[in-house]
Amino acid sequence: MVCASAVAVFAGKPFSQQDRERLILAASRIQAAMTVAGVSHG
Repeated sequence: MVCASAVAVFAGKPFSQQDRERLILAASRIQAAMTVAGVSHG
């Protein structure tokens, strides 16, 4: 979902509300995995 979203942004395609919600969920899951793995993104 995250990669597909990036492609859509670069192509200038609009996001639907469902797309936004799915992207937020994907980002949340990635952040949780990074936390569990002890990886800092900052």
